[in-house]
Amino acid sequence: MKEHYEWLQTWSDEAERTDLPRVLLVGDSITGGYQQMVREALRGVCLVDYFCTSYAADTAIYHTALRMFVTDSRYAAVRFNHGLHGKHMTGEVYKENVERLLEQISGCGAKVIAALTTQVLDGEGKPDASWEEKIAERNAAIEDIATRCGYAVNDLYAPSVSMPAEKRLGDGVHYQEAGYRVFADKVIAAVRQALGK
Repeated sequence: MKEHYEWLQTWSDEAERTDLPRVLLVGDSITGGYQQMVREALRGVCLVDYFCTSYAADTAIYHTALRMFVTDSRYAAVRFNHGLHGKHMTGEVYKENVERLLEQISGCGAKVIAALTTQVLDGEGKPDASWEEKIAERNAAIEDIATRCGYAVNDLYAPSVSMPAEKRLGDGVHYQEAGYRVFADKVIAAVRQALGK
């Protein structure tokens, strides 16, 4: 099932270079919000690409496009964070598709870092009841897959819950630059650990 708007954004940083390990950030607009901070902070340590999309994890285009992207370069690590799209999916369908996507990534030889999805607030700044159960279910799925498959887990849910209002945007989903900085620091640490840096 598609959303009203669907989009796909990708970036390969200094694509011709092979002298540093290459890392891919996979996600949605949350990843899009901090990818530049991560790329700048890790300059000289690794080359950071990104693949951000609104397509849900159960769509054929997501699986096809991601497979093409992860096989186009040799990635040392891929950090995956995609839980805020495809609200129609049951927990079982989400888990099945994300597991396939992560297998696809690890099958290319990359270390997988699986991120927990961030909290969504309603118009009054309270946890959005229409999302809370779904996010909990999706985060549990990520933790289960990671445990069984030996993937690292990058927890963005906990800092999203404690994020003060002044670091958020009014839509209940996105963040101010200071909020994205909190997430970027967590991602940077996870990537460094995966690379042994």
